[in-house]
Formats: sequence, structure tokens, C-alpha cells
Amino acid sequence: MNSFQLQELIKNVQTMMRCPSCGANYSEGHIHFLGQLDMAALIQLDCESCGLPVMATIVVSGKEQTPKLLSDVSKEDLKGRHAKEPVTSDHVVDAHQFLKEFDGNFEKIFKA
Repeated sequence: MNSFQLQELIKNVQTMMRCPSCGANYSEGHIHFLGQLDMAALIQLDCESCGLPVMATIVVSGKEQTPKLLSDVSKEDLKGRHAKEPVTSDHVVDAHQFLKEFDGNFEKIFKA
């Protein structure tokens, strides 16, 4: 992907993408190109309004060179994901204690 294609990609992202949390547009200064592999680009979008960072993979393929967004998270996934209660200092202390004693065995903690 050359610099012209990258500039076009950023323009397209600005017109196509909205913050999944608040619906705000992304300004050029809040779209960060992180890297590419072939015709896939990894970008980070930072919302000016609510501060939500979003990682996106944009793929340009075929003769049309039309960007397509690949995402693991849909709007439906985001609904109802707000914390039910605020995080307290007790939660932080509990998490710290757990991590301090954690031996790295993920299989053990994820077994039902």
C-alpha cells in the first residue's frame, strides 16, 4: 500500500466509520495507522467525544479496491456491556492480590 492509497484509506475510514459507543465521526488526527500486511492495514481509531479506542483491520482487495472492515465486535456486542456497578478500591485490591498469587496456569482457572 503506497502513501496515496493510505491517504485514501484514511479518507474512506472517516466517511465510513463512526464510534460504536457514541456515534461520533473520527477526525484525521485520531486515526492512527499501525501497520500493514499485503493489502490489510491495522488502524487505531480514538474517539474525540467519548475516548473509546477501537482497533480495526481494513482490507483492500479485488479490482474495485474497496475497503472492507473486519471486526470481531458488533454494535449488539457493545450493548449492555456497561459496568453494573462502579469499580471500587476493594475490587482493585482483590485483583492485585489475585495477580500477585497467580502462577500463570490459565487452564486451571478456566476449568469449570
